[in-house]
Amino acid sequence: MDDRIEKLKNLSNDKLLDVIKNYKRYNYPKTFQQESLRILNERGFSEDSIKLSGGHSNLRYEEAARIFNRFKWKGRIGIGLFFLSIFFYSNNDYLLQIMVNVIFLLVVVLMLNDRKEFFRTIKEEESDRSNLGYLITFLLSIPMFIIVYIVDRIELKNKLEQLP
Repeated sequence: MDDRIEKLKNLSNDKLLDVIKNYKRYNYPKTFQQESLRILNERGFSEDSIKLSGGHSNLRYEEAARIFNRFKWKGRIGIGLFFLSIFFYSNNDYLLQIMVNVIFLLVVVLMLNDRKEFFRTIKEEESDRSNLGYLITFLLSIPMFIIVYIVDRIELKNKLEQLP
């Protein structure tokens, strides 16, 4: 780790600003951000000027990552509810199955909303999803929830990794 911090001293100012702004994205520890900030301070940049130029954090990436994590969390809940519904159906407990299915449908709607919010946050058009596309996805999500969830999760993860 010490060697990697020493390499920071050889980076240009633009690269150091990138490290400060995107250290989470690159899976760097917080010490990289702090050390890059210290090096820039030694080179004559004040912390206030770095913050004012927007170089201190990548808000769009952080917000998109937060929405993506919320999407994944709801997906895991949806998978659990999906199997719980199958379990109640096989035990002929229809009242519990109906209750679980209502909660499951709510989770699916919330996940679709997170997906829409994710694309709005990264300021990109959604792939092939109009209102009709959402209706079709919603109807397909019920019997094929796990497949739709995995495909959407992979797409959102790729979009998140491509953010500037």
